[in-house]
Amino acid sequence: MKCLNGFNKTITVSISLFLIMFALTGCGNAGAGPSGGDTAKSTAGKPEKADIKIGLPLRGATFLPIYLADQKGFFKEEGLNVSIAEFKGDAGVIQALAGNSVDINVASLTGIVNSIKSNQQFAAFWGGFNQAPFDWYSPNMKSMKDIKGKRFGVSTYGSLTDALTRYAVRQAGLDPEKDVQILQVGGSANALAAMQSGQIDASTLDNPYKFMAADKGWNLLLSERKDLTPTWPQHVVYANKDFGLNP
Repeated sequence: MKCLNGFNKTITVSISLFLIMFALTGCGNAGAGPSGGDTAKSTAGKPEKADIKIGLPLRGATFLPIYLADQKGFFKEEGLNVSIAEFKGDAGVIQALAGNSVDINVASLTGIVNSIKSNQQFAAFWGGFNQAPFDWYSPNMKSMKDIKGKRFGVSTYGSLTDALTRYAVRQAGLDPEKDVQILQVGGSANALAAMQSGQIDASTLDNPYKFMAADKGWNLLLSERKDLTPTWPQHVVYANKDFGLNP
């Protein structure tokens, strides 16, 4: 337990320090002026922007380091006043960042890649959330061989769960555009309820919802960690490129 607590604090303090660095310097720009020394000394230890709103695509266990940092007061210890805003998927949190409703997103690599391809001026500055937490469960199908014509739940279109589900369908030899139906249902809690009510046939689930599905006796179709990839840049921390330049 002590090792786990130390690991969690290492992650959360690291995030705090990166947020401070970003608040001080902006995205890829140093905080010191032309002479360097005087400005650097005047800002040392004090963020230029102390009030930061973090956007999360949804409430989920994979964001535990962020919640833990907030609950344990690690952000405040580093001079930051952080508020956390939750959305219903990558689409919502990306719109919030583009509209300056949040300062920083902690969201999927897929989301920022798609945003940059769409000419959004975003830049990632930390990617320490390497995880592979998703399992695909179904209350009625027994394996990926049974998925043709079935309905899969994802959080939102263009999200990481969407990209992984389409990849998994292709790995099963099917076309995700023609052979299955992919529906937006929100996070794992919503997906579990949607399967329970028969609205979808299968979905990705993360902790603890995949354990709840297993307790119900539902069938494990696929494991991200075992069947697709042992690790994945689950989330990256990113912002608008000009964030911090005009406090």
